[in-house]
Amino acid sequence: MRAFDVAGRDKEAGRPEDAGRSEFNFDEAHDHERRLQVIGLAAGSVVVAFFVIVILYSQGYMFRENTLQGMCNNPVVTGSEGSPLEGGELLAVVIAIRHGDRTPWASEMLDNPTQISCELEGELVDPSKVSEYKRISVVRPAKGSPTEASTKKQDKLHRSLLPDKDEATGHCLQGELTPLGIRQMFSLGEQLRSSYNSLLQDMEEQLRMQSSYYSSSPVVALSTDYQRTIGSAAAFLAAFLPTTEFNAPIDIIVETDRDETIWRQYRRCPKMTEGLRKQMVHVRGNFKNDAKALQKAAVNDWDELDDITDFADVMWVHYCHGIPLRVSMKIANKISNEANNEFCWLLAGEQGGRESNALGWYPILNDVVMSQLRKASKREENYKTVTLLSLHAHYMVGMMTTLGIFRTPEECEFPAFSSRLAFELWKKGDELFVRIYYNGKLMSGFHGDKDNSGLAKFDDLDEGLQSILQGKTWEQACEEPFDKNEVPIDV
Repeated sequence: MRAFDVAGRDKEAGRPEDAGRSEFNFDEAHDHERRLQVIGLAAGSVVVAFFVIVILYSQGYMFRENTLQGMCNNPVVTGSEGSPLEGGELLAVVIAIRHGDRTPWASEMLDNPTQISCELEGELVDPSKVSEYKRISVVRPAKGSPTEASTKKQDKLHRSLLPDKDEATGHCLQGELTPLGIRQMFSLGEQLRSSYNSLLQDMEEQLRMQSSYYSSSPVVALSTDYQRTIGSAAAFLAAFLPTTEFNAPIDIIVETDRDETIWRQYRRCPKMTEGLRKQMVHVRGNFKNDAKALQKAAVNDWDELDDITDFADVMWVHYCHGIPLRVSMKIANKISNEANNEFCWLLAGEQGGRESNALGWYPILNDVVMSQLRKASKREENYKTVTLLSLHAHYMVGMMTTLGIFRTPEECEFPAFSSRLAFELWKKGDELFVRIYYNGKLMSGFHGDKDNSGLAKFDDLDEGLQSILQGKTWEQACEEPFDKNEVPIDV
């Protein structure tokens, strides 16, 4: 660049080598210098931004950076569920939900972690919706059928639909659904009632034409045997189902035998247990140093942190309720991200997690979800049904791993409270199709979705799930030795 004096004259103009050159254009020189300055500033900004991203990434802010805040944002009250399918008729929906906000279950990690009010007389819970609980009862399933309610009087279960609390303090007990969780379920029920309004109207018409409601209920609700899942199912149904025709008792079916369908993967599938143990060794080995570093950075006095999700569970609940954290936001974000990563490696990792979970969660998909859709496809013409499954985070991720939606830990995410997974059965011409939504977003690439469009033939999805068993029964597949490299299982 040429040098100029304070008056703007070229200091080098008198040099011999400049003789014969055309007159120098000072305005162009100024413009050129300014352009170079702008380019330099822009390049510098890019470099600075790059290093900022690297620093944030290393501190846990950029990898799954929304896990902390994301835990408080549900339910997602928008979504594409129920979107019309050209030339198609919606026959049935199976909705799996993670329960709503609850108090922590890892109570030993922080002092007084359950100081969350369970009083329902505040702004969070609409009393008129709670009054709809009178339509709901809790029963065991009929013998031999996990999706049919028993009609025997002795099979009625005394389960609280509202959270239990400490009478002295009014605080929710450990692991209980909170008033915020009830509101989340009301909101989700209202959202999906709008999404499936046409389907629900058809179901109401069915009820008007039936001589007896009990002869053929179009609504099936299943729950694990916890207050937070039973209460979540009740709140969802109270907001989801219209009151005009759905006034007869609506049963929430609760299987108390943990060896049965919605529990049995843990107790009756040795191959799943072995695969998870092998994956756990890998996960714990990778995350143990991070856990210790976080424990030290948090300057806390909890016992050795073997499972970072235990501490994250308490932290997520406190953060969502505005309770001050005993760690900095930097550490909180890091803990949240690392807990999400560990959870997803455990359920979708290639050292055993993905394979064992695909096998382990096969029963709930085949014996409940696909079975309910299959029944709907064979019912009399125009008969519509809805099935609700009120479950937990690992059920949601386990099913999506089995479906082939979460194929790697990077594709996986820890489901926030009140997350939902919806299976829609459509009839188009003489063929049946399935669409799957997760928190309102259409999923694609799952088993049977051959063109990655998010729409699979029912038979193709069924064939994809059966391929997990490789021609064996589930019991036979579970007895086979795990074929990954030998890893110590003393964990």
